[in-house]
Amino acid sequence: MNSAQWDGGQVVRYDLDGGVERRIKMPALQTSSAVYGRPDQTDLCISSAADFWPSEYASPGCDPEATDVGGQLFRVHPDIQGKLEHRARFD
Repeated sequence: MNSAQWDGGQVVRYDLDGGVERRIKMPALQTSSAVYGRPDQTDLCISSAADFWPSEYASPGCDPEATDVGGQLFRVHPDIQGKLEHRARFD
């Protein structure tokens, strides 16, 4: 499972036991989502957020003056193939 780390500038992949399998460092601090794309699920698409807003829930050490918070969409090739999402039909 992949997890975008808001205010962490990275995507973390966890193994089945919950341990960190790898980290993908990003040039944007506010990574917001990571999903696999392309028909063969080989590209990891990572979104980031551009705006910063003050909050009591901000990470410790968060810099509201930072200029590298994000706003870009990234595509990386992690050499791991994703899986198609499970679809359900509700009648």
